[in-house]
Amino acid sequence: MRTARERLSDKGKPVVRRGRKATGPRQSHEEAGRATERQASHSMRRTLLLAAMGLCILGMAIPSLASANSVAGNFYYAVGSTPSFPSTTQTAQRDSYVILQPWKASLASQLKAANPNLKVLVYQDASAMSNGGRVNGWASSGVGYDEANTAHPDWFLLNPSGGRIPEASWPWLYLADIGNAGYQQQWVSNVNRLLASGPWDGVFLDDTNPTVKYHTTPSNVAKYPNDTAYQAAMRSFISYVGPHIRATGKMAMPNMGAWVEYPTVISDWLQFVDGGMDEMFAKWSSTPGVGYRDPSQWKTQLGEIQTAEAKGKKFLAVTQSATTDTQAQRFG
Repeated sequence: MRTARERLSDKGKPVVRRGRKATGPRQSHEEAGRATERQASHSMRRTLLLAAMGLCILGMAIPSLASANSVAGNFYYAVGSTPSFPSTTQTAQRDSYVILQPWKASLASQLKAANPNLKVLVYQDASAMSNGGRVNGWASSGVGYDEANTAHPDWFLLNPSGGRIPEASWPWLYLADIGNAGYQQQWVSNVNRLLASGPWDGVFLDDTNPTVKYHTTPSNVAKYPNDTAYQAAMRSFISYVGPHIRATGKMAMPNMGAWVEYPTVISDWLQFVDGGMDEMFAKWSSTPGVGYRDPSQWKTQLGEIQTAEAKGKKFLAVTQSATTDTQAQRFG
C-alpha cells in the first residue's frame, strides 16, 4: 500500500515512514527467535542476504500523533545483494529515503541525480564485524573482521572459554566489543571516510540492540553477560558514534532492535542520533496470519512514534509481510 507523499520540514519534524525491502524471502527475526529460542534477531537486516523479503513499511499518517504538515512517506530498504531497481527515477521520486550497501555508490548517485532531495543512507553494521569479504574495498560493517583479526583481537567479544562469538543465524558476523573505545574510534573513522567517498547523506547503523539475546545467549558473552551490561556498552557506542557522525553534517539513523521490548532504553538513546527504525512494526513475521502485534505491543509501538516525535526525531517503520500477503500489506 502506498501512502501520501511525505513532506519534510526544515525543522526536522518527525515523520512516520513506511518502507519496502528489496531482498528475498527470509524468516523474520522475531519469528525465528520463537522457533529456535534466541537463534535470530528481530532487530536488523543483513547485508549478505540473498534478497529482501516482504513489505517494508516506511510510514503511516497518524493524525493524533502528527501535525497537519507531518505526512507519512515511504522509503526503500534495499540492502540485499541484488536489490531491484526497475526505475531509479521512480524510486527517487516516490521515496524519501533509500538505504543501500556501501558498494552501491554509483546507484546512489543516479538516485540523487533523479531527486536531489532524496536522502540516501549507507548500510553499516554497528555491533558485529563481517567476515564476508569486501566489495570495492568496502565491508558491510563499520569495522571489518580483517581489520581486527590479528591487529585488534580485543575488539571481539568473547565467550567464557575465550572464543569469538559468531551470530547464531549469521555466522559470518562476529560480535564486536561495542564498549571498547578503540573499536568505537575505528568505526567512526571508517564510516566517515565512507561517507566522504560518495553521495551519501548519512549512515544506517544496523544492530544497535539493547540486548544480545537474539544472536547468542547473554551469559555466553563474558564481558557483558546480561542486558544491563550490554545496554551500557551500546549506549557508550551510540553516544560516541552518533555525535561524531552528525558533526560532519551527515545523518546517523540506527535500526533499534527489540524496540517494543525496551522502549525506555531506546528513548534515552534517541538523543544521540537522528531517529530510529523499528523493523518489526505492527507485524513481526513474514508468514501470513502470524506475527500481528497484540493490543499491548501495538500501544507500545504507537508510543515509539510519540517518543520520536516529541524528541524531533525521524521514525522508520517496517512491517513484515510476504509479497503475496495483501492483508498484511494493507494492515501495515
